[in-house]
Amino acid sequence: MTEESTERAFNQLPQKPILTTKVLETPDSIQREFDVAKLNPTRLQEKLDAQRRIEKLKKSQIDNPS
Repeated sequence: MTEESTERAFNQLPQKPILTTKVLETPDSIQREFDVAKLNPTRLQEKLDAQRRIEKLKKSQIDNPS
């Protein structure tokens, strides 16, 4: 399937609003996710994503202290 045919198929899907819930991320919840990923080497990408989110969260807390 080419990128064009994938896009065309996607555009033919019924457009429904996507309902999402915002999960409040805390350093603890991200750390837990990181620890789980560390135990499972196949989840390296999740581990890296969790690390990046921890750094981003810490930076935003430094930039915007409440």
